[in-house]
Amino acid sequence: MYLGQLQYNIANCPLIVLSACETGKGTSQQNEGIMSLGRAFIGSGVGGALSTRWEVDDAATANLTRFFYKELDAVGLPAKALQRARAAYLKENTAISAQNPWLWAALLYQGKNHTILIQSPRPGGIKYIIAGVVVAACACIYFLLKRKK
Repeated sequence: MYLGQLQYNIANCPLIVLSACETGKGTSQQNEGIMSLGRAFIGSGVGGALSTRWEVDDAATANLTRFFYKELDAVGLPAKALQRARAAYLKENTAISAQNPWLWAALLYQGKNHTILIQSPRPGGIKYIIAGVVVAACACIYFLLKRKK
């Protein structure tokens, strides 16, 4: 995929998570705010962007992102989910070194704070796929045997 094609594939996307280093870092534009990669996605039609303001620790950011998705599923609002994810991270990581804001404060949410519903995979969905394949295979075998007669 090329950068020019990206704008067509993200239309109406409610949220994009950019957890790589400095995806929320940018230049400050007068009367506009910070122009960053996350802000560019919002300008392309994404409802909101979760990005990072500085170089991040991989393990801490992965842990915080996991908490974010869990809280987003619970509360639905990205800004509230980020607030609760930070609190959960600090509660779980009690070591003085893990409490450093450099580790947990890098994530930034920009965009509309609208409800986002996370779709969980349907339980048993794979069973229906397997059943469909088995039925199709049986039908093919039946018609092949019938054709030989």
